[in-house]
Amino acid sequence: MIKINSLSLPLNHNENTIKKIAAKAIGQRAEDIKSIIILKKSLDARKKNDIHYVLTVAAEVKNENAVLKKYGNTEKYIPFSPLSVPKSGLKTRPVVTGFGPAGIFAAHILAK
Repeated sequence: MIKINSLSLPLNHNENTIKKIAAKAIGQRAEDIKSIIILKKSLDARKKNDIHYVLTVAAEVKNENAVLKKYGNTEKYIPFSPLSVPKSGLKTRPVVTGFGPAGIFAAHILAK
């Protein structure tokens, strides 16, 4: 998968629109993109007349190595879940720093 940053999309976009814009950003056809995972989605409302989404996506492309060679602004994306715990258990007792929303969620996942 290839990580593509700063895709600007209209408010009324769909998955096909995301594929078309991502393909254009890396110089490919929309048909060459097998799948898209949205990693980050932000709403840019700095200009009142130009409100749009800005996305960071991971795209699975048919000819991934060729795209990585051609464009230096893309990077290899390896899916990783920071909340995955080994099935064998943890060797040391975890410490959760902070008790905001992220800390509570991390403690909840570790408690499971």
